Amino acid sequence: MDTVVELVAEIFGVDRGTGYRITLGLALLFTFTFMFIMILRAFGIIGGSAKRRRCVVLLGVSDTGKTLIFSYLTSGHGVDTYTSMKENVADDVTFNEGGRKYRLIDLPGADRIRKTNFELCIKKEDIAAMIYVIDSSTFQKDCRETAEYLYDILSHPTVVKQRRRLPILIACNKQDNPLSKGVQVIRKGLEKEMSVLNKTRAASLETTDGSSGKRLLLTDGDSGEFKFEQLRQNVDFVECAAAGDVRLEEIKDWLKQL
Repeated sequence: MDTVVELVAEIFGVDRGTGYRITLGLALLFTFTFMFIMILRAFGIIGGSAKRRRCVVLLGVSDTGKTLIFSYLTSGHGVDTYTSMKENVADDVTFNEGGRKYRLIDLPGADRIRKTNFELCIKKEDIAAMIYVIDSSTFQKDCRETAEYLYDILSHPTVVKQRRRLPILIACNKQDNPLSKGVQVIRKGLEKEMSVLNKTRAASLETTDGSSGKRLLLTDGDSGEFKFEQLRQNVDFVECAAAGDVRLEEIKDWLKQL
């Protein structure tokens, strides 16, 4: 410290006491400047804004209608869609006139890449909300696959440990199909399947690890029964249709509340 003070005094041509005060002032200036820059970075105002941009993620297994919903939310109309291996991304999307701008991401639902893509997304992006899209017309057949992917998302360490309550919407799509199941049937079906997953994964962890402290399961005490009300996150359900008689108002209304 003495060497620094002497150097500063020499540079400014002042005595040692004045040099000490100048050194202290410069140190404070650099400290406050550094803190200010870190605050700006945290809010995505400068440097790293692409990483910190608040985003809304569309998730779900294949052929649930995610990309069609993405198209309506970003352009106001539908497009011909196909199973994709790459995410769709739109920046500066607003859900309220003059409101905050978000990045909207549609992650592919193909079985062999969806978990990897979700891992990459949750590490890279600052997620403000998630919309999990379900094909209501094939829910009975795809219930296990649908529940397992949702379970993996809800039990992900980053989702579980978020300080803020992450809004999650379960969008029961394709309600224009007369064979589609309603919200209550889908909700109960998911809870039943996720209760089974709780028990099987708990048994697997006991066998391989034996340490309940390392578990990351969605469970109610020792029963293993799952209910959405247990979650720390705010989970809502809506019925919608992105084709035929298009009904996406409830999704749009939900997004306006972010």
